[in-house]
Amino acid sequence: MITSHDIVIQTRRVLKIEKAGHVGTLDPMATGVLPICVGRATKIAEFLQVERKQYRVSMQLGIVTDTQDITGKRIALNLGRIPLPRDAQIREVIAEFVGEIEQIPPMYSALKIGGKKLYELARKGIEVERKPRKIRIHSIEVLKIANDLIEMLVDCSKGTYMRTLCHDIGNRLGCGGCMSALIRTRVGRFALEQCITTNQLENKEFEMISIDGALADFAEFIVPEEKEFTIINGGKIEADLPDGFYRVKSAGGELLAISRAEGGVLKLVKALWV
Repeated sequence: MITSHDIVIQTRRVLKIEKAGHVGTLDPMATGVLPICVGRATKIAEFLQVERKQYRVSMQLGIVTDTQDITGKRIALNLGRIPLPRDAQIREVIAEFVGEIEQIPPMYSALKIGGKKLYELARKGIEVERKPRKIRIHSIEVLKIANDLIEMLVDCSKGTYMRTLCHDIGNRLGCGGCMSALIRTRVGRFALEQCITTNQLENKEFEMISIDGALADFAEFIVPEEKEFTIINGGKIEADLPDGFYRVKSAGGELLAISRAEGGVLKLVKALWV
């Protein structure tokens, strides 16, 4: 099973570079969008950790596992013992999960508690208390219901666990459920249609997105020439701008920095000119 870190290692090898990192770890059994920052672009990785993501997730009814996905140890198997819920009931229960809800992070996750990753503890048979966390499900589109299999398109906030969503829906339906497949279809402005395969990466069949392009969701600000030195050296300048992040450029179009405007003042957040 290929991990997100494996893709980073492959990228470094293919491009013969030292600096590379992924934006948002993919679930071990998931495929889909995994933005990779290379070279100087590693400086902007934190700004690509967007609030909104989209997944196509398959859910198997009637099965409960210790990992909350189909690869785990089965701890309950209800298929054939109780009737499966009707389509209308399934859609009604799924709709209840849209909005701001609480999730308890699964033990099989990379979340750290006390400096230890939860999945490392889980593999040793240790379960620790996890506090519920607020997440937001913006929408759930039910794509298919076929007997005990449900396919959904989920638009959600970062930090949402699809395996836990499936587990909780199964519990609410009274028959149990687990995640059986997962594709991340969007991370912010990066969509599945823009992605390349590992084979295309290996054969260098791709075009890189520029740093400027990756940050295109940030508004652009052309800094006056006499104030460039102040900005790139961490100083503040007055700027009549709405609060938020900006791509700061020189009059010649060179990307200099990411800066933040607040209360009419623009100050450096991340230098990008070197």
